[in-house]
Amino acid sequence: MRTSVATLDALCASPRRRGSEVAIGVLAQGGTQQQAADAAHVHRQTICRWLQAPDFRRQLAEIRRAGLEQAACLLAAQARFAAAKLAEVCHMPIGDEDAPASVQVRAAAMILAIAARVQDMMDLEARVELLEEEARHDRSRAG
Repeated sequence: MRTSVATLDALCASPRRRGSEVAIGVLAQGGTQQQAADAAHVHRQTICRWLQAPDFRRQLAEIRRAGLEQAACLLAAQARFAAAKLAEVCHMPIGDEDAPASVQVRAAAMILAIAARVQDMMDLEARVELLEEEARHDRSRAG
């Protein structure tokens, strides 16, 4: 049986390191400090102390960010279907029992609101890319 490097790392990790990793996992999933302490087999004050450490906070932020990225990917995969459903509701004949006028108006309003937010995000992304490019250019001239 082959043992992976990750498995060896986990086996060799100190109990404190394993405890902090467990705590990070619980906190990243929305658990309370007490739940994290219970899962890591430490006192809640230890969790409070760990939360003061920059490395612990950085690891927690990385795990949370990774979880949000996964959620965003799942939502993005379903966005096309959701948009198609909203468009379908908007195009149903007025008076259709499956989509009363109020539902159609709400669907149309949602499409407009979402489209505006997407446009705002795209504009912001373009502006950030431009600023980053200018910063790179300024650094290359200065260096």
